[in-house]
Amino acid sequence: MPNASIAVTLQEDFSSKIERMRDSGGRFSKELDELEQKAGYYGQRLEALSKQQANYAVELSKAQKALDAAQAAFNRKPTEERENALKQATEHFTELSNSLDVVTSSIRKTRSEYNKLDNDLRRIENGTYGQSSSSSSKVSQSATSGGGDGSSMLSALARSGLIQMAGQSLSNAAGAYIGSAYDQDTGTYISGVLGGVASGAAMGSVAGPWGTLAGAVVGGLSGLVNSATEIFERKDDAFQSYVQDQYNTLTQAIEDTLAAGIEVAGSREQTRLAFAQRFGSEEAADEYLGRVQEFAGVTNYSYDDIVGYSQQLLNTYDPEQVFSVLMSLSDATAALNLDSSDVSTLINGLSRMRVTNKATQEYLNYFNERGIDVYQALANSTGADKSAIAGMVSKGEIGGVDAAAAILDYINQEFGGLSETLAGTYDAMVDNLEDARTNLNAAMGEGYNETRKAGIEAEQEFLDGVNGQAMEDAYGMIGQWKASLENLKEEYNRDALTAVMGGGVSENFMKDGELTEAGQRLQEMAGKYDELRAQYESGSEDAGAQMGALLAEAQAIAIDAYNASEGYDLELQSQVDLISRLRADAALQDEYYNAGYTMGQEFNKGMANAILESGFLEQVPGIIKQHDTPWTLSDYFFGRDLSSHADGLSRVPYDGYPAILHQDERILTAAEARSYDAGGGAVTVTVTGNTINVQDQNYVDAIASAIAEKVVQAQQLRG
Repeated sequence: MPNASIAVTLQEDFSSKIERMRDSGGRFSKELDELEQKAGYYGQRLEALSKQQANYAVELSKAQKALDAAQAAFNRKPTEERENALKQATEHFTELSNSLDVVTSSIRKTRSEYNKLDNDLRRIENGTYGQSSSSSSKVSQSATSGGGDGSSMLSALARSGLIQMAGQSLSNAAGAYIGSAYDQDTGTYISGVLGGVASGAAMGSVAGPWGTLAGAVVGGLSGLVNSATEIFERKDDAFQSYVQDQYNTLTQAIEDTLAAGIEVAGSREQTRLAFAQRFGSEEAADEYLGRVQEFAGVTNYSYDDIVGYSQQLLNTYDPEQVFSVLMSLSDATAALNLDSSDVSTLINGLSRMRVTNKATQEYLNYFNERGIDVYQALANSTGADKSAIAGMVSKGEIGGVDAAAAILDYINQEFGGLSETLAGTYDAMVDNLEDARTNLNAAMGEGYNETRKAGIEAEQEFLDGVNGQAMEDAYGMIGQWKASLENLKEEYNRDALTAVMGGGVSENFMKDGELTEAGQRLQEMAGKYDELRAQYESGSEDAGAQMGALLAEAQAIAIDAYNASEGYDLELQSQVDLISRLRADAALQDEYYNAGYTMGQEFNKGMANAILESGFLEQVPGIIKQHDTPWTLSDYFFGRDLSSHADGLSRVPYDGYPAILHQDERILTAAEARSYDAGGGAVTVTVTGNTINVQDQNYVDAIASAIAEKVVQAQQLRG
């Protein structure tokens, strides 16, 4: 029982840790005793459960065999008694299976609890093992009573992982809430920073309060970097997925377009041949079908519709008249909301009247039933009263050709021009757009088909020639070989069943005149089968089930024997040789197998590659050189408006430099700036001449004020 041995091993490992911790200072003796008792309980429980698991596994195996036998007996001869036996066997098997699942689940839970207990002991061991007894006692006292040095308490908490655990919980909660309130990236930043602060503080606490502070700062910065990296990876994954989806969409669209184009082009090629036969030349057919394509783009007809209608109308109309008739019917379609089936019926009516030159009531009903007033049309053309038209038709006084012309004239008079109105509707525009796309698909298909014809012709010549005959012979031999293998497999199966049922062991289960192991087993089974058959004939149902089990085992032996036969070895060796040759051929050049790898490499390139290929990095030195004002950390994190200088600008760095100016600011020319830098910005007043006498000392301030006012006025005049 492997699980029981595992339990014993875990128990021994646990005990060794307990003893080692006792030797390290004798601390926590009571707690350690309790943990040791729990460990012993878990070990004993694991051992007991493992024994139960082994017993259930044995019983389940027996129940499976009984169930198989009951099922075989019922399949061979369904009776109520055998049905009940099968039901009981199924219930017993299900009950044992459920019990085994419960025991297995209990083992898993017990082992999980044991592992948790082991982890707790490992943390305690890491915090005390190898320290002196005095220092251990101090940490223990601080951690348990709360007294002593606060840094010791913090160190103990850090070693136990409580600070990191609390910080991680706080960061997860904050990240989840902020991510829900704002967005996932903001939540990731907050969670990463808080988690980093907690982890850093926990690791730095061993160095005291300043270590805790330093650790928190470093941890916060680390969390910020890690969060930025995580967000970049998410964006990069989305970018790569987008590129791959776009590639797959585009390539699939091309494949779909080509498939549709090949079909359309093939159909139109057949149509071209038919019209070339009708018109007498391919040039005439191309000209007519070109007009068909143009006509389909401006009417509610599709290309194929017009082709089909033309094949009917060309029997009695010339090509130019065909388009005129179709335009009239298009106007009628717009007015009466007719579909392609209705148009086909109207064309059939026109064709019949023109071919027979008869206007029968049947033909006229084609139009009348679809909303075209044929009686009014014929009245307009003959000048007769509308009420007299029916009698004239029945007497045959109106010819079919005249009737067809009258109907078309009536349609043109009543509905003429409505096709243009219909063309502006949504459905008509969608149909015309579809015609345009079909023409594009056909262009691709025509290009493919014309080029592909050369390859098809070469392949046909190959198969029709000497090589084709040789391949036929080879394919025939391959088929014979495959059939012989199937025959051999069935032969092994028949011989095995025959041997068990008392017919003797065949040569397939003998080697050098002696029975193989499989043959000996079949011979033993034959004796057992005879005994069971006698019991079955005496009325034993169980014997019948066991006979079925023996036959099933015989079939399994037959499969094994076939797999060990020379015929199967030959097939297997041929497959191995094929794989070996493919491997050797693929190794000749990297291009043979690197295609998929190269595509994978391309798809793995993300946003960073796009930035590199855009040439942006090559422009960075010039940008930095142009903007010589020192950048601050906030510029990188919060951006910087290079054209706004509310705080001033030391110098304009280059010609054409854009800037946002503010009210009451002044702009100096280069000369004024140089003068200002040289001291020109200061106002100097020099008074020369004879000595100036001021009679009253009170006038000195007034004179100074007047001079200052004049200087300011002069500066303002100069701008």
